[in-house]
Amino acid sequence: MSVPFVLAVHTVVGATVLAPLLARAAWVERAPRLALLLWQALTVSTVSAAVLAGLAVAVPVIPLATDTAELLRMCLMMLRAVYSTPGGALAATAGLLISVVIAGRCAYGVGAAWARARRERRDHLRVLAMVGTGDERLGATILDHGARAAYCLPGRGGHVVLTSAALAALDGAGLDAVLAHERAHLRGRHHLLVALTRGVERAFPFVRAFALARTETARLVELAADDSAASATDRLTVAGALLALAGGGSPVRSPAPDAVLAASGSADGRRVRRLIDGRTGLESRWVALGAVAAVAAAALPFTVAAVPVLAMAVADCCLPS
Repeated sequence: MSVPFVLAVHTVVGATVLAPLLARAAWVERAPRLALLLWQALTVSTVSAAVLAGLAVAVPVIPLATDTAELLRMCLMMLRAVYSTPGGALAATAGLLISVVIAGRCAYGVGAAWARARRERRDHLRVLAMVGTGDERLGATILDHGARAAYCLPGRGGHVVLTSAALAALDGAGLDAVLAHERAHLRGRHHLLVALTRGVERAFPFVRAFALARTETARLVELAADDSAASATDRLTVAGALLALAGGGSPVRSPAPDAVLAASGSADGRRVRRLIDGRTGLESRWVALGAVAAVAAAALPFTVAAVPVLAMAVADCCLPS
C-alpha cells in the first residue's frame, strides 16, 4: 500500500470519523484538558497528513543530479517505487500543488485569525487605559459598564477585566472564583488554542471537522478554567458566580471584544449543571492513555511519510559504507 494512499485515508478518517466521535464523547466534560490536547492533535494530524500526502505523490518526479553514485540512484528508484501513485508526472504535480495550497491556506487562516485577535486586544487595551481603573488588590481592571462581564486579555503580563456591574453582582467567594477562572485562561494560554482552531476553520470553512474543533475548543477552555477556579474555591461557588454574571437581564451589550475569553460569555445551563453535579475526573491511567493517543495521532502522518526512508537507512541501502 503506497504512502500517499495511507496518508489520504488518514486525512479522511480524521475529518469524517474521529472528529465527530470526539465531539460526541461524554467523557470530555470530565477531562477537558485532555480533550483539548486531543482536539489540537487531531487538527494538526489531519492537516499535516493532507500536506504530506501531496508531497509524497510528488516524490517520484523530484529531480536529482544524474551524476550521483550508483548506490544513490538505486536508492532513489526504490523510494520512487514506494511513493509511486498512478498518473505519473501529472499526478505528482497535482499533489505538490495541493500541498502548497493546503499549507498556504493554513498559514493564511491562522495568521489572519491571530492578527485580528491581536488587533482587537490592542485596541481594547487603549480603551481600558483611558476609561478603566486599576485595582491592585484584585489584580484587575475595573470598567464602569452596565453589563455583567468578566474577561481576560492575553499578552504581556495579561489583563483581567471586570465591569462595575459584575463587581456589584458578585460576593467575595464568587469574585475569587471569577478571578481564578480568568487567570487560568491566561496561565494556560488558552487564546492560542482558540486562535489555532479558528484559523484552520477560516482556511477550510467547508470541512465540518474543523468547525467542530473550533466550537469544542471554545467550550472546553471554559470548562478547563472552571475546573481551575473550582480547585481554588469550590464547584458550587463557581456555578453561583456564573449564574450571577448571567443574571440581571441587562440589555446592555458586553464590552468584551469577540477575541477574548470571558467567564461571562458562555454560562449556559449545561456548564452550570456540570459544576453542580460534581462528577469526578477520569482515572489517571485513562488520562495517560489519552495523552499517548494524542502524541501518536500528531506524529502518525510524519512517521508514515518517513518510514520508507528510515527503513532503507537502517538497512544501509542509502548510506555508502
